[in-house]
Amino acid sequence: MKAVCPEQIAFTLSKFSQVINLIWTIFFLLSLFAIVLAFVLILASIGKYGKRINAIHILFGLCFVLSVTLALPAYFTANGTDALGILKSIVVAFQKAIRVFAADGIYAPIVENISAAPVWIAKPYLVITYVTQFIAPLLAVSFVLSFFKNVSAYVRYLMSWRREIYVFSRVNERSLALAKDVLADDPMVRIVFTVTSDGVAQVSEELMGEARALGAICFKKDITEIKFGLHSKKKRILFFTMSGDDIVNVNDSLKLISIYNNRAHTRLYIFSKGTESELLLAGKSAGKMKIHRIDEVRSLVTRILYEKGDRVFARATPVSETLKHISAVVVGMGGHGTEMVKALSWYGQMDGYLLNITAFDRDKAAADKFEAQAPGLIKNNYGIEVKSDVDVDTKKFADEISKLTDATYVFVSLGSDEKNVATAVMLRMLFERMNIKPIIQTVVYNSNARELLSNARKSKAQSYDIEFVGDINSLYSKDVIIASALEKDAFARHVAYCYGDKEKEDDFWKYEYCYRSSIATAVHAKARISCNIPGAGKSEDEMTDYERETLGALEHRRWEAYMRADGYVYSGSPERSSRNDLGKMHNNLTDELTDDDKAKDYRVSAESKK
Repeated sequence: MKAVCPEQIAFTLSKFSQVINLIWTIFFLLSLFAIVLAFVLILASIGKYGKRINAIHILFGLCFVLSVTLALPAYFTANGTDALGILKSIVVAFQKAIRVFAADGIYAPIVENISAAPVWIAKPYLVITYVTQFIAPLLAVSFVLSFFKNVSAYVRYLMSWRREIYVFSRVNERSLALAKDVLADDPMVRIVFTVTSDGVAQVSEELMGEARALGAICFKKDITEIKFGLHSKKKRILFFTMSGDDIVNVNDSLKLISIYNNRAHTRLYIFSKGTESELLLAGKSAGKMKIHRIDEVRSLVTRILYEKGDRVFARATPVSETLKHISAVVVGMGGHGTEMVKALSWYGQMDGYLLNITAFDRDKAAADKFEAQAPGLIKNNYGIEVKSDVDVDTKKFADEISKLTDATYVFVSLGSDEKNVATAVMLRMLFERMNIKPIIQTVVYNSNARELLSNARKSKAQSYDIEFVGDINSLYSKDVIIASALEKDAFARHVAYCYGDKEKEDDFWKYEYCYRSSIATAVHAKARISCNIPGAGKSEDEMTDYERETLGALEHRRWEAYMRADGYVYSGSPERSSRNDLGKMHNNLTDELTDDDKAKDYRVSAESKK
């Protein structure tokens, strides 16, 4: 046998020591890289573009990766770097990485072999090891607890399979307000909240406490991940996608449609004001599911006119024995203000009334922007004037208001409760000095503040006489969102328009145009009764020929204003005299109608038979 000299042994040991030294360094750097990457991903999970990243999952993965990378150099040191030693080290490292979540430590072999690592990494290496060993079992415990929470939620849900359920995609002030109102009306329904940790809007403990106080079932899962297929086919499921992000609501809704579109007694309420949601949902087959898209801005404005809009006509100023003047003022051309100007343009089309609307905004391009949205309203002279570059805090605004000596209705929406209230109070002061008392309405989101403000008094018990609209509790109620009398009336008018064509009746739910147009018709029809328009409030059979003609002509005038407010223009020359919804062109934006079109106008104006 050939003898091995001490120099060769020393050389071999030195070479092994260098290799091991390098291995410790490489895996230390890999551990640092994993920590930095996890930190970046967690930050992304908090931001707008990381909605589907779960920070807990990232920490789980980090602990597993660290358990492997930190332990491997220790096992290489103990087992050697030959093929068998490497294989054994990898197998043991992965086993230990799994067991670390059960508090079966990785630190012992690392402590025993850390002397083989470079001196400069020894202490930070041990710190990372101890922190990983401490965090991993805690994550495992939290996972087990969250699992049992979902098991408990599933058990409660399965016990409620014979109940009507309302499923909300998020816990927030709006969903809680609606859930409370639903339960107040029917305590037997089951409320379900899905609570996700997507980092977009972390649910506060206060809101979660309110959800639990309602006896709601709370899943720590996304609304699309919960299996509702076991629910009784005879009972309704109502889904509400109402996070604060339109894109999230659309994505959730599209998934829900794909899963439950063949289930009867299923409704989906998507809260979104974006055009994107309208287009995406229009291209998705809903099957048996009924879809309601809630545009909260449009919903508020429509609700104001439907419930109290008749006073706009009642407060109008007499011009002659047969004519009254409505002078409306809109302050702020943001979402609510612009929608109110558009809505008033068609709502104010009434026989015996002349309408003028004056709108203010501090944006220098406010008038141009409005005309770009609804060119037909300006071109066809609907009495609308948008005054740009006018700030409510300036003398210029006060001077402009002083010219409106015949103002009868005022709507204020400037983006914040505080600004809205302050401006409404200032306007009441300015109008008092002019000795006129127009209706003043302003948007106040906070329900508690609305209660206090409604009871506010100036000195000598003088009321400010300002109406506060748009608070959460009023807007997010069962009567407004779910069991809407307005929606029921609108559907009846849509059916009358279809005139027996059953296939077209579902268009009310399928197409946004049909739904919105029918809603507007119902809102205006109620006002016609208040204004004593001949034939208003009668069924088609009860009307005289004169009443049919009167109502039909008025309905067409209202419809033309509505379409122009929605951006439509006349399709033009005979060769282009057709409807084009993509181009927002319509051939009926004219007084020259066929007898069939005239019949449709008075038919939708008629009341359904009791």
